[in-house]
Amino acid sequence: MTSISIDQAQAKMTLASDVFGRNGRLLATQGTVISEQHLLAFRTWGIREIEIVSADNNETGIKTVTDAISAEQLKETMEQIQPRFCLNNLSHPLIADLMRLCAIRRISADEN
Repeated sequence: MTSISIDQAQAKMTLASDVFGRNGRLLATQGTVISEQHLLAFRTWGIREIEIVSADNNETGIKTVTDAISAEQLKETMEQIQPRFCLNNLSHPLIADLMRLCAIRRISADEN
C-alpha cells in the first residue's frame, strides 16, 4: 500500500482503502480500479491523497515523498509539531494521520 498525491494518481491504479469526501460521503471503495472519472471526482471533492495497492513503487514508476523520509526523522518532526496539536485527542486516528501528514509536509518543505 502506497499513499500518493492525487496529482500522481493515474487511471488503472487500484485503491488500497476507501476514499471519502470531506463530508464523509463514500466516493470509491477499496479495490476499485481508478478511472479518469474517479480522478475528476476526487479532485472535485478536494481529495489530495489516496492509497493505492503496490508491492513495489518502481512497478508504478512513482516515487513518493515518504520514500526518502526515515522513521527517526518523521518521529523527531512529529515531536516538534506536537504543540500545534495540544488541544486535540492524539489517539484519534484522524488526528494522528493529520499530524503525520503535517510532519511529512514540513520535512518536504525543509528539503526544498
